Amino acid sequence: EVPTPVGHRMMVYVFAGAVLIGGERVATSHLAILDDGDHIEVSVPAEAGPTHFLVLGDAEIREPVARYGPFVMNTREEIIEAFEDYQAGRMGRITV
Repeated sequence: EVPTPVGHRMMVYVFAGAVLIGGERVATSHLAILDDGDHIEVSVPAEAGPTHFLVLGDAEIREPVARYGPFVMNTREEIIEAFEDYQAGRMGRITV
């Protein structure tokens, strides 16, 4: 169980395995975007095996959103810059 601040947009991304959130299964490479609440209950089904997931959240920014592929920024120009950073190897890596 993870407490969550009121008014924050919360998400759970599953890198490997699977989790149950509110009775719904979230599998590898999927993102669950959650409704408002004061906590998140996450469980790992026995058959899921080793599971790695990330809980994300923050207050809603209420700003313009530009998105393309895996990138989400505020403007098209920032999306282009993100692609250039990615292609130049300036984004780092997440390893499981």
